Amino acid sequence: MTTHEHLLMPHPVLRPEVSDYVEGTRFVMESKARHIKEDVVVDARLVLQCATLQQLISDNAASFYVMARCANTYHRHAASSKDPVITIKIPAGDLSGRLVLTPYVIASEQISDFVSEEHAFEVRNAGSVDIPPGSILAVGASDEVQLDKVGSLKSCIKLVPRPQVQKGTYTIEAESEFIAIAVDPEMYKDVFRMRTHANAIFYPSIYQAAIEYAIREMDEHPDSRWARALQKTLNDRNIKPDDSMEDAYLHAQALLEKPLARMVEWIKGRDIDE
Repeated sequence: MTTHEHLLMPHPVLRPEVSDYVEGTRFVMESKARHIKEDVVVDARLVLQCATLQQLISDNAASFYVMARCANTYHRHAASSKDPVITIKIPAGDLSGRLVLTPYVIASEQISDFVSEEHAFEVRNAGSVDIPPGSILAVGASDEVQLDKVGSLKSCIKLVPRPQVQKGTYTIEAESEFIAIAVDPEMYKDVFRMRTHANAIFYPSIYQAAIEYAIREMDEHPDSRWARALQKTLNDRNIKPDDSMEDAYLHAQALLEKPLARMVEWIKGRDIDE
């Protein structure tokens, strides 16, 4: 899918503040979010007042899309439908802060000789155009959904590149919003690339160490978002660290749901010879 951040497009696009279409045509979205158990569920209702684009959707030549993105966690999620009501479900742990929703109409197939009476005079006068699949036909104004300010524990721990960190090692830093696991830039690229498939290895190593550190340090940072998220998670699981924090490693394993066992199962699944 192409993007609309630049104003010049090679074909007419129905969008705010750009007069490719005649007055009276519009594309807007109404959205609301709710928490259901461990998920954030967003309901988006799209209102398209443009007979030309409605016909393309009816002919299966285009679809409605909603793109959801979270700047804090870099999570992206896209949902499509022929129906103007779209529901998106995202794990709450993948989100933090706010979620930005943007509605689109996207070409599903090649559209040849595209021109319409609903196009502005200057657009019609320029002649018809061919539109490749995946092109944006309409984009509406974005909605922002404010999420729980505390967020989940997962959303409060992030991997960051630090050139000053010795290669092959890591450090843990308590920031106002996050617990940062700092590694050298080369290691960062390797871990980031593998994390989707090898979290079972990272959990009992760097992530467990980060949570142990957070448990020991949370009393020193009571107003930080990560400390409040950690305290909420501990309370939800009825875990009460003692003042000495001697059992921090046990509590960290509980929060990560037995990371050692998960690592062993992951290794078994790789068919590694003894």
